[in-house]
Amino acid sequence: MIVKLASEPAVGAPLLGYLRDRLGVADLGFRQTPTAIPDGWETYIYRFQLQSAALPPAYDRPLILRVYASARGADRLCHEFAVQQHLRGLGYPVPEPLGCETDSTILGGPFMLMEWVPGRTLLDLLFRQPWRILRGPGRMAQLHARLHQLPVHGFPGPPGPFLDRHLAQLRTQIDTYDLHGLLPGLAWLGEHRPPAPAVPSILHLDFHPINLLFQGLEGRAVLDWCDADVGDPHADVAVSLVLIECTQVDSGSTWRKLSSQPGRILLYHLYRQAYAALRPLDAGRLRYYMAWAALRRLGRYGLWLCAGPDVTGSKPTCLRYLNREGIDALCRCFRRQTGVAVDLDRTLARRASEGRSFSLARASG
Repeated sequence: MIVKLASEPAVGAPLLGYLRDRLGVADLGFRQTPTAIPDGWETYIYRFQLQSAALPPAYDRPLILRVYASARGADRLCHEFAVQQHLRGLGYPVPEPLGCETDSTILGGPFMLMEWVPGRTLLDLLFRQPWRILRGPGRMAQLHARLHQLPVHGFPGPPGPFLDRHLAQLRTQIDTYDLHGLLPGLAWLGEHRPPAPAVPSILHLDFHPINLLFQGLEGRAVLDWCDADVGDPHADVAVSLVLIECTQVDSGSTWRKLSSQPGRILLYHLYRQAYAALRPLDAGRLRYYMAWAALRRLGRYGLWLCAGPDVTGSKPTCLRYLNREGIDALCRCFRRQTGVAVDLDRTLARRASEGRSFSLARASG
């Protein structure tokens, strides 16, 4: 769904001025003014189309503008842009990236321009056409397995071993923001870490039905590459499974509310089975990485709740997606995989009482 924002002129006018200078087109205007696409959790997303007699071919089509909320999103934006450039070169279905701008004075945050790809998210498709649940998870698994079969040479990933970096990041979040209810989980991950994979893969690390664009059952594009990395493909599958299991989505109508839980269960199991039929999954590694994925998500939520979403350049409204049910589901997921209890509640309650944090009630409001 596309809705028009009241603040649209604040985006449209500076964007048009920026593109006139960048493209060297004096008569540049809008054929379609920027309209907001409300699917993005962390960034502001707009669709628009330019108009001029002298438009470069790459810009003479519907386009997407993706804007972070503050300058703190610049590193994530640049990484995402580089990843999409790399994957386009490998023939993987991502929107063509056209430009990356780190100057936050233009639109209030760093931003990226890319092609608009027609289609619906897989989640929307499954809600609108529930019978697609029989084949949709298999197509999702095919797209994911295809990514994991790509060569990793030249991928613009961060240096150093995957697990070393991610466990160190969790440790920093726990120490910096007093998320000590997660410490038992971090200790378990340190004690049970598996060896590095024999053959690493490109990982998306946010691969779920809202980030997959489909037309019918044809996968047209995979979106949102700011977390992409190189490591064990079990980590990527685990993130998908944890997100399917634990993320609370606004299901809207009564029918969607009634159908969402059975659909979630079917999606979880059919996706896992379909992926395992394409690429073998080791049960022990998958268990470890599901625990890691749950704790990683809890660490990010704790970061947002304690310091605010702006710490990652994310828009303030992403807090509305955080709620008691989702956090409890992540804690249950971690305990089921490990036998170890983790929580955010005591830390968040203490920080809220000190007047230095959001409370869970505000986050879920």
